[in-house]
Amino acid sequence: MAIRLIISIYLLFTLMLLSCEEKSMDSQATQIVKRAIEAHGGMHHWENIKTLQFRKKTWLYKADSTLEKRSDELHVLHQKEKLNGTIRPFDTSDKSYAINFADGKGTKTLSDTIVDGTNPFLASHFVVNQPFKMLDPGVELSYLG
Repeated sequence: MAIRLIISIYLLFTLMLLSCEEKSMDSQATQIVKRAIEAHGGMHHWENIKTLQFRKKTWLYKADSTLEKRSDELHVLHQKEKLNGTIRPFDTSDKSYAINFADGKGTKTLSDTIVDGTNPFLASHFVVNQPFKMLDPGVELSYLG
Protein backbone atom coordinates (compact mmCIF):
# COMPACT_ATOMS: atom_id res chain seq x y z
CA MET A 1 0.00 0.00 0.00
CA ALA A 2 2.80 2.42 0.88
CA ILE A 3 4.61 1.59 -2.37
CA ARG A 4 1.48 2.40 -4.38
CA LEU A 5 1.17 5.72 -2.56
CA ILE A 6 4.83 6.54 -3.25
CA ILE A 7 4.46 5.59 -6.94
CA SER A 8 1.27 7.67 -7.22
CA ILE A 9 2.97 10.69 -5.62
CA TYR A 10 6.00 10.21 -7.89
CA LEU A 11 3.79 10.04 -11.02
CA LEU A 12 1.81 13.11 -9.94
CA PHE A 13 5.04 15.03 -9.27
CA THR A 14 6.46 13.97 -12.65
CA LEU A 15 3.30 15.10 -14.46
CA MET A 16 3.44 18.46 -12.65
CA LEU A 17 7.06 18.95 -13.70
CA LEU A 18 6.27 18.08 -17.32
CA SER A 19 3.33 20.47 -17.28
CA CYS A 20 5.53 23.29 -15.95
CA GLU A 21 8.18 22.54 -18.57
CA GLU A 22 5.56 22.60 -21.35
CA LYS A 23 4.21 25.97 -20.16
CA SER A 24 7.75 27.32 -20.00
CA MET A 25 8.41 26.11 -23.57
CA ASP A 26 5.14 27.67 -24.77
CA SER A 27 6.09 30.88 -23.02
CA GLN A 28 9.45 30.73 -24.79
CA ALA A 29 7.65 30.37 -28.13
CA THR A 30 5.50 33.42 -27.32
CA GLN A 31 8.59 35.42 -26.36
CA ILE A 32 10.24 34.56 -29.70
CA VAL A 33 7.15 35.79 -31.57
CA LYS A 34 7.04 38.99 -29.48
CA ARG A 35 10.72 39.68 -30.23
CA ALA A 36 10.07 39.15 -33.94
CA ILE A 37 7.16 41.60 -33.80
CA GLU A 38 9.34 44.21 -32.07
CA ALA A 39 12.05 43.69 -34.68
CA HIS A 40 9.43 44.51 -37.34
CA GLY A 41 8.36 47.79 -35.73
CA GLY A 42 6.11 46.62 -32.91
CA MET A 43 2.47 45.67 -32.61
CA HIS A 44 1.34 49.28 -32.08
CA HIS A 45 2.70 50.35 -35.46
CA TRP A 46 1.33 47.25 -37.16
CA GLU A 47 -2.18 47.83 -35.80
CA ASN A 48 -2.16 51.38 -37.22
CA ILE A 49 -1.31 50.34 -40.80
CA LYS A 50 -4.34 50.83 -43.01
CA THR A 51 -2.69 50.03 -46.35
CA LEU A 52 0.36 47.90 -47.00
CA GLN A 53 2.10 48.08 -50.35
CA PHE A 54 5.15 46.11 -51.38
CA ARG A 55 7.03 44.91 -54.41
CA LYS A 56 7.50 41.15 -54.75
CA LYS A 57 10.10 39.72 -57.11
CA THR A 58 10.08 35.97 -57.75
CA TRP A 59 12.39 33.71 -59.74
CA LEU A 60 11.33 30.09 -60.17
CA TYR A 61 13.99 27.69 -61.40
CA LYS A 62 13.72 24.22 -62.91
CA ALA A 63 15.67 21.27 -61.50
CA ASP A 64 18.38 21.82 -64.16
CA SER A 65 18.81 25.40 -62.80
CA THR A 66 17.31 27.11 -65.85
CA LEU A 67 14.83 29.90 -65.21
CA GLU A 68 11.23 28.71 -65.54
CA LYS A 69 9.38 31.87 -64.54
CA ARG A 70 10.14 35.35 -63.31
CA SER A 71 7.66 37.83 -61.86
CA ASP A 72 7.84 41.36 -60.52
CA GLU A 73 4.60 42.37 -58.81
CA LEU A 74 3.11 45.21 -56.81
CA HIS A 75 0.92 44.02 -53.93
CA VAL A 76 -1.48 46.48 -52.31
CA LEU A 77 -3.38 45.26 -49.24
CA HIS A 78 -6.00 47.37 -47.47
CA GLN A 79 -6.29 45.58 -44.13
CA LYS A 80 -8.74 47.60 -42.03
CA GLU A 81 -12.49 47.05 -41.85
CA LYS A 82 -12.73 44.72 -44.86
CA LEU A 83 -9.72 43.15 -46.54
CA ASN A 84 -9.33 44.22 -50.15
CA GLY A 85 -6.56 45.04 -52.58
CA THR A 86 -4.75 44.24 -55.80
CA ILE A 87 -1.81 42.33 -57.21
CA ARG A 88 -0.53 43.41 -60.59
CA PRO A 89 2.74 43.51 -62.54
CA PHE A 90 5.08 46.15 -61.15
CA ASP A 91 5.64 47.48 -64.66
CA THR A 92 2.46 49.52 -65.20
CA SER A 93 2.70 49.04 -68.96
CA ASP A 94 2.35 45.25 -68.46
CA LYS A 95 -1.38 44.53 -68.65
CA SER A 96 -1.00 40.72 -68.82
CA TYR A 97 -2.92 40.15 -65.58
CA ALA A 98 -4.35 41.75 -62.47
CA ILE A 99 -5.81 40.29 -59.31
CA ASN A 100 -8.50 42.26 -57.50
CA PHE A 101 -9.80 41.18 -54.11
CA ALA A 102 -12.98 42.49 -52.48
CA ASP A 103 -15.87 41.08 -50.44
CA GLY A 104 -13.93 37.88 -49.69
CA LYS A 105 -13.35 36.93 -53.32
CA GLY A 106 -10.49 37.44 -55.71
CA THR A 107 -10.71 37.69 -59.48
CA LYS A 108 -7.71 37.32 -61.74
CA THR A 109 -8.00 38.93 -65.13
CA LEU A 110 -5.79 37.39 -67.84
CA SER A 111 -6.25 39.28 -71.11
CA ASP A 112 -9.95 38.60 -71.82
CA THR A 113 -10.36 35.76 -69.31
CA ILE A 114 -11.42 36.04 -65.67
CA VAL A 115 -10.46 33.24 -63.26
CA ASP A 116 -10.46 32.81 -59.48
CA GLY A 117 -7.69 34.86 -57.87
CA THR A 118 -8.66 34.34 -54.24
CA ASN A 119 -5.79 32.00 -53.25
CA PRO A 120 -2.88 34.11 -54.56
CA PHE A 121 -4.26 37.20 -52.85
CA LEU A 122 -4.96 35.48 -49.53
CA ALA A 123 -1.51 33.82 -49.65
CA SER A 124 0.08 37.25 -50.00
CA HIS A 125 -2.00 38.57 -47.11
CA PHE A 126 -1.15 35.54 -44.94
CA VAL A 127 2.61 35.80 -45.50
CA VAL A 128 2.94 39.50 -44.72
CA ASN A 129 0.78 39.21 -41.61
CA GLN A 130 3.19 36.81 -39.94
CA PRO A 131 4.36 36.95 -37.16
CA PHE A 132 1.62 39.40 -36.10
CA LYS A 133 -1.21 36.86 -36.42
CA MET A 134 0.66 34.36 -34.26
CA LEU A 135 -0.57 36.14 -31.13
CA ASP A 136 -4.26 36.03 -32.14
CA PRO A 137 -6.67 34.34 -29.71
CA GLY A 138 -6.91 30.62 -30.31
CA VAL A 139 -3.39 30.26 -31.74
CA GLU A 140 -1.42 27.58 -29.91
CA LEU A 141 2.34 28.09 -30.03
CA SER A 142 4.83 25.37 -29.18
CA TYR A 143 8.56 25.76 -28.83
CA LEU A 144 10.29 22.83 -30.54
CA GLY A 145 13.88 23.82 -29.86
